[in-house]
Amino acid sequence: MTITVDGKQKVRDLIDAMTSMDMPRYFALWADDGVMEWPFVPAGFPTSYVGKEAIVGGMSNMSDTFESFTARDVEVFATDEEGTYFVEWTGRSVLRGNGGAYDNHYVCVVKVRDDKVTLWREYFDARVVERAFAGVETGFAVES
Repeated sequence: MTITVDGKQKVRDLIDAMTSMDMPRYFALWADDGVMEWPFVPAGFPTSYVGKEAIVGGMSNMSDTFESFTARDVEVFATDEEGTYFVEWTGRSVLRGNGGAYDNHYVCVVKVRDDKVTLWREYFDARVVERAFAGVETGFAVES
């Protein structure tokens, strides 16, 4: 494995591309074998996207769900495992479906290999998701 770009910056770039909803830039940061995981999501939300094609298919309509999305208090910590990062951040967004606020705190494990993101495993308060998204149609693809 080679890391030619600061991995911490790569993680920040991914969060910035996602929250600015610059999806072409966001998708360009992913490895072909990348995996997104949300282990504790409410029913009706995807638990994972495996492979860049699935990530593109699942996340392409993000702007259909969010009117705006910002990240604050982003902290990225390198671990003892090369290319693996622990991330804490707070997201604030406005939902298109109801104009309501969706604010949550996130903890993520992110892996970077050869300047591409290979893993994004995200943990958050699912109760906040359930309350904010009640009755809102999301743009996220759910695999069956």
